[in-house]
Amino acid sequence: MKFKKSRIASKRQAHQLLRGHAHAHKLHRHRHLYSFEKDIGSNGEDGKHHYERREVERGKDGGGHHGMDSYDHNGKRFRHHTWIEDITEKALSKLKVGTTDDTSVHQLNRLYCMVLFIGLAIFSGSSQFVGEPISCWCPAEFEKFHVKYVNAYCWIANTYTVPFDDIIPKDYAEREEEEIKYYQWVPIIFVFQAFLFFLPRMFWKHCNGYSGLNLKKVLFMADEATLVSPEEREEKVGVLAEHLDRWIIYRDTTVSSHQKVTKVKETIARGGIHRANFLSILYLFTDILYLGGTIAQLFFLDAVLGVNYKSIGLEFYNFMFEQKKWEENMKFPRVTFCDFDLRQMTNLQRWTVQCSLPINLYNEKTFVIVWFVLVIVSLINCIHFIYNTVVFFFPRRKMEYVEKYLTLSTPKYYSTSDDRAQNVAQRFVDMYLKNDGVFVIWLVTNNTSPVIASELIDTLWVRYCKTEAVQEYLKKDVDDHFA
Repeated sequence: MKFKKSRIASKRQAHQLLRGHAHAHKLHRHRHLYSFEKDIGSNGEDGKHHYERREVERGKDGGGHHGMDSYDHNGKRFRHHTWIEDITEKALSKLKVGTTDDTSVHQLNRLYCMVLFIGLAIFSGSSQFVGEPISCWCPAEFEKFHVKYVNAYCWIANTYTVPFDDIIPKDYAEREEEEIKYYQWVPIIFVFQAFLFFLPRMFWKHCNGYSGLNLKKVLFMADEATLVSPEEREEKVGVLAEHLDRWIIYRDTTVSSHQKVTKVKETIARGGIHRANFLSILYLFTDILYLGGTIAQLFFLDAVLGVNYKSIGLEFYNFMFEQKKWEENMKFPRVTFCDFDLRQMTNLQRWTVQCSLPINLYNEKTFVIVWFVLVIVSLINCIHFIYNTVVFFFPRRKMEYVEKYLTLSTPKYYSTSDDRAQNVAQRFVDMYLKNDGVFVIWLVTNNTSPVIASELIDTLWVRYCKTEAVQEYLKKDVDDHFA
């Protein structure tokens, strides 16, 4: 009887428990419907979409667990970005070149080469912590902690190399002459090289503002005009042309509020620097810095590595062509020797152990790639510098550049068959735009669009021809009356 009563009591408790769960679920459902009606009352259809979206998410994720999929107010499905995707997108966005005040050759140096060497620094630094960068063959009586100490000591202190066919010198000074001193500092070497690639950029960015023109702003204004309607583009190009016209007036002025500053400007102007050559000369000097930086890095690595690095690429090519093993050149030895002293009570014992440097397997390939990168970039920088020097010192090239756009668009006051218009065009380039004006238009062409550069030249040309002196010249019968 007691067992039967206990069974009846347990059934009643289970039934009450189920009724309680059902009542709680019903109450939760009423509250959910109330929030749904409230959403519809306040937001209309948006509230309904919001409710349907929550129901779909509950059905997909199993009882209200929110996953990676969500839905917008139109019911369209989208996916949340994880933190890894966010970091990747931010890193890639840094590599995208937007509106900049230099050219693609400069970007190759100060952006892509810099990123390459930072990546090499991270790779070489991580390889020192993954696995054993050095492993020494110690005597049998050495305990495990002795071996660990020897590896750490020989990594910090420099090892030396001796060919296996030769006898290890007894004179310790001769051993020190063959020491390898670079493998611990490879990540720092690559970081320093990345800084050398970016250094000319710092110089250019700091100094071009002294021209009185914000090149970044000019190029940004030109870039904005590329993606708008023709009417808006004409308006934006007009504003940009007015901005450049005011800068040209300021550029050709040497007057200053301080008499000493005025004298300095006049002295510089006599040398042709202040008079519309500042940006051009500064850009050529930046070219020299980029070219000198890449060449200097070859000599820098040759001095730091001490392996006749200047010709390592040619030697690598010869070894590959002759089908020899690259390990035979001994420039990045993988087996070295290390001397260390152990003090035991009053005795001082010197040990010599043989060590392997697996990290030199990576250093060897990496520095060969670096040699080819430096040589190729140096050639590109050299060609770029020679081309810009020719354009700068041969005025006819500037005239041909501007005349190309004027001939294609044939703006007002310009004609290829009118000698007077050709004279005005020559003075437009030589006396109005000058070297810096043509340089700015060249930057606009390279960083935005030739269409914008053409419209900018047309607008500046019309503004120049509307000046009083040019108008008088065009109306005169005598060509040489123009002043």
